[in-house]
Amino acid sequence: MKKRIFIYFGIISILLAFLPFFSFEAFVSLSGRLYIDKPGYILIKEKDDYIYYSNGNITEYLTEDEIPNYVFEYLIGLEDQNFYNHKGYDIKRIVKSLIDNTVSNKIVGGGSTITQQLARILYLNNEKSYARKLEELYYARRIENSLSKKEIITLYLNSAYFGENLYGFEKACQSYFACSGKFATKQMSIFLLSLLPSPNNYSPRKNINTSKIIYEKAIDNLYYRHYIKIDEISELKNNYPYKDNIENKNNLNISYYQAIADSLNKKQNLRTNSFEINPFLDVDLEKDIYKYAKECVTEKDAEVSIVVMEPNTFKVKALIGGINDFSFNRAIFSNKIIGSVIKPILYTIALEHGVSPLTKILSKPTTFYLENGVSYSPKNAGNKYANRNITMVEAIATSDNIYSTKIGLLLGSKMLKNRLAKVVIDIEENVSNYLGSISTSLIKITSIYNSLASGGIYQEPIYYSSYKINRNEKKNETNKIQLFNPKESLVMCHLLRASTDPCFNSYTAPTMLYYPVNKKMAIKTGTVDSASFVIGFTPYATIGVYVGKDDDQYLNDKKAAKRLFQKVANRVNEKNGDAFFKADDLTPFQLYNSAKGIKSNIYYY
Repeated sequence: MKKRIFIYFGIISILLAFLPFFSFEAFVSLSGRLYIDKPGYILIKEKDDYIYYSNGNITEYLTEDEIPNYVFEYLIGLEDQNFYNHKGYDIKRIVKSLIDNTVSNKIVGGGSTITQQLARILYLNNEKSYARKLEELYYARRIENSLSKKEIITLYLNSAYFGENLYGFEKACQSYFACSGKFATKQMSIFLLSLLPSPNNYSPRKNINTSKIIYEKAIDNLYYRHYIKIDEISELKNNYPYKDNIENKNNLNISYYQAIADSLNKKQNLRTNSFEINPFLDVDLEKDIYKYAKECVTEKDAEVSIVVMEPNTFKVKALIGGINDFSFNRAIFSNKIIGSVIKPILYTIALEHGVSPLTKILSKPTTFYLENGVSYSPKNAGNKYANRNITMVEAIATSDNIYSTKIGLLLGSKMLKNRLAKVVIDIEENVSNYLGSISTSLIKITSIYNSLASGGIYQEPIYYSSYKINRNEKKNETNKIQLFNPKESLVMCHLLRASTDPCFNSYTAPTMLYYPVNKKMAIKTGTVDSASFVIGFTPYATIGVYVGKDDDQYLNDKKAAKRLFQKVANRVNEKNGDAFFKADDLTPFQLYNSAKGIKSNIYYY
């Protein structure tokens, strides 16, 4: 055993002797804020703050001035008392660790300084081996050559793992105490720092008694090491800061970051490059939308996704992929049957091929006999039928299934299939497609509606105008296609106002009649057994809302999506003008409901 100790000690001693003579280039850059140059990390500017996103993990960044001074002092007292004197490694600690490991005949401790721990977080993994320890020493020396001590300890606090998918002091403080790390008390600070040696095992959510023991032990160590005074001990120990009724909050914007990562990964290799992003995210809007979603959707196991984007630019201003489970982004990754929100796409194609908004079709219970000998009998919601000829305007208002089926059969199955193929939605030729038996993501169908609001031009949604890859700036370029003709797109923009038009309240009510919004808006709903959709737009914003079950079980509260859309739309519209889409070159018309004695909105063809 003694022989092994001397061999290991000799190797480490030689390395440490030569480390000071190595030439280390700076690899952590400074430009007012530390930049983690690590493959797979995305630096995102969020309002006045910065966060780091990587593979579902979020680090919210605090600057040196925003962190209370005692947090730095307590961290040094607990983790690395010689921090300000060493050059990244502490020889005494390494020798002690080497002896302990050899006596135990396994690696039980690494003697790592704060700088070494930072090196491991940023550039290595948690493997316990002497080879990894040598790499850690190398990177620690490079970090010390690049940054000041205060910068190193600040970066460490912003990168350290506090358990339960919490990275960084700010995120941990928000989760455990529902407050920012800027306002962390001494008790909160000691509590969080005491978790660092074994975050998952010391979590009070796992074992509060263990947590209290570790917390008090940390206070004792800080006293013995002269970082707190004797008269502070009693107050600190008697005020254990964690309360088990604090909600473990996830970052509400994580779905947006996932969308950024997905977008970047389509352009560059996310795993081998580092990125810096200034997104279009409206943080305040997203916060409000999340609050509305929690208020409106209360059914057990029901989940939500919401998208808000700008017409013409396709900038995504808000994106929520869930309200209970944040691990899966339903807005971009979940393909669901969309139901009647397919109809405006079908009807716009029909307009392009000579069908008029005033084209009348008999709506009554109908069985269709198809070429392959199969019969098909679509039904309206609630089995309610006009039992008379209705126009396309009324069919949109009431989401009439007989009208859309007949229009689809008139056009032929390839028309819809070929149009959707332009936006990479592949469907089989099936008569039920005309009622929306098609599966796609909320972000995709919302983008298609956004093209109607953009003169028929479609492009992939964008989350940032440019990005820095390994500190080199590149533009975020996307291709545009003319998905619909401009004239027919404009006609459809106005026809979709029928969903709130009381003139069409007859054999059934317009689908959004009882959920009016504060501005003129084009809106369409879609409902299937397991989900509800509402998508609508103005010249200023397009909003997509989905409420449904992940496992496709029956959704009881079919009106939740309408309530939610109403709240989101009113919030989005409040800062926008009253102007709707100009239709100077189109021919206006109105319809009249003689039974109610009211005229419709003005529509166009």
